[in-house]
Amino acid sequence: MALRVWEDDDSIGYARIDLGRRVPTPVRLSFQRVEEEPRHLGKEGWQPEIAWLELHDVETNSETSIARVGPMVVSRIGEFERIEIFVDSVGELGIVSWPEMARPAVDLIYGRELWSARPATAIMAAEPLPPPVAPLKPEHTLTAPPAWPSEPKGDSPPPKVRSRLPLWLGFAVFAGVCMAASVQLSGTADLCGMAGIAGCPRGGTRVVHSPSPAQTPVFSEADAKGQLNALINGSATDSQFVEMGRKTLAAGYPVIALRAFEQVVDPKQNEEAAFQIARIFDPLVTDAVYASVHNRRPERASPYYSYCKRTSSRCAEALNRLCGANPDLKRANAKFADECRN
Repeated sequence: MALRVWEDDDSIGYARIDLGRRVPTPVRLSFQRVEEEPRHLGKEGWQPEIAWLELHDVETNSETSIARVGPMVVSRIGEFERIEIFVDSVGELGIVSWPEMARPAVDLIYGRELWSARPATAIMAAEPLPPPVAPLKPEHTLTAPPAWPSEPKGDSPPPKVRSRLPLWLGFAVFAGVCMAASVQLSGTADLCGMAGIAGCPRGGTRVVHSPSPAQTPVFSEADAKGQLNALINGSATDSQFVEMGRKTLAAGYPVIALRAFEQVVDPKQNEEAAFQIARIFDPLVTDAVYASVHNRRPERASPYYSYCKRTSSRCAEALNRLCGANPDLKRANAKFADECRN
């Protein structure tokens, strides 16, 4: 079984971790960031030295152990942050992209309830409202002032003379209105026939009003995260995760695509997932879409290229190019040299 993390629906600020195997109790885990320093999560936050957090809430069945971690862990790991998890006396379990989940309601630094009502608000709510004030009665009755005397009526002013528009201008306006109405109703207009232009070809000149193309809805980053979380919570298949990874990568969200490809149960058996993960980590791939991925290094890409190099020519070619560009790393890193050789 694969290492997996999801939000605990019973308690805000808690998460459950399927360790992917049965582990002996007591369980002590180490959480290490892959792409940032300091790497190790301790009780006071991230630190340079390794730290082991003992867990008391662990369920073990015939196949795997599921651990429950609280706000001390959940509040300090960011969404989609890549975390490597170790078990004391067992070793590395794998790397996960931390899922989106609600943050705890407690400030872990000061221990204050962040969602509780403010004291001033509570005091104001407890005080009774003052009684309504009766409206004041005026001592004297106000009367309207007398109206001003009207002006004496004299001779009525001469009637205004209305100017008349030329008759031809009225017909021109009427013809324009009719032409616009015809275009609006039918979508086409025979301009030559309306204007009476001599020498027009039969049928006239037609103006066609084509409908505006429908706008394609924008696939936002929030949409990508929501769809991926729905697949994870719905126990989607490997092919669905691979298709989701392609979709988000084409939309320009490589970190979300990486998380989608990593949901494949065994990348060693899935050539597309292994190749795409390797390209995301490969510094020789200079496409602009990968610019937001941090810590791209040859030794992070080479394991995934090696998974598919025997069954895929594109994986083998990319691995050879990566190994040829890093001769110093081959001499200093035995694991990288072995992946390049075998």
